[in-house]
Amino acid sequence: MSSVSLLQLGCRLRLALMRIGLVHSFIGCALLLGLIGWLWVIPQLRADADAQQVALVRAKSTLAAPPAAAAVPPQSAAESRLQAFYAALAPTADAEQHIKTLFAIADHQHLQLNLTDYKMAANPDGHYRSYQLQFPLSGSYAAIRQFCEQLLREMPFASLDEINFKRDTINSAKLDAKLRITLYLANKPESSQASAAKQEVAR
Repeated sequence: MSSVSLLQLGCRLRLALMRIGLVHSFIGCALLLGLIGWLWVIPQLRADADAQQVALVRAKSTLAAPPAAAAVPPQSAAESRLQAFYAALAPTADAEQHIKTLFAIADHQHLQLNLTDYKMAANPDGHYRSYQLQFPLSGSYAAIRQFCEQLLREMPFASLDEINFKRDTINSAKLDAKLRITLYLANKPESSQASAAKQEVAR
């Protein structure tokens, strides 16, 4: 074999070895990139997918849940008392019945009741009416006290504004009392029944 053939063979062998080296280098780089992708890129993609899944579940829960009721601010003590006051007002049209109840309570306690003064007044600012009554009572202290207690119990829209006692003698069991009460009524136009009640009281 000539020296030229040997030289050509050597060159071919060197080129083959260089090619094999380049192939191994490419393979090594590819494996390195694959390892980097496996250790960093794939976990990052999984984390993003999990976050999107959680956001999707929350969105579905929000859409499925009923709308929250509007928060109602708590009432103050003054507002609660004002509502209770308006709820306790008696109808103005029932004024006649209120007067009958007053006489019935006096009769139950064996007391004679005679109205001497009465006055109906409107309170436009407070949106209610007041029916003020004054009358004397004569009887024992226990009977007058029970009359007042029963009056306030059966007529919660009434107030006992004033009561005065007078005794003729120290040893007398009979007392002369003068009472002033007020009936609080709803602020509505006066009906014919209320007018009739005033006429009956006047007689």
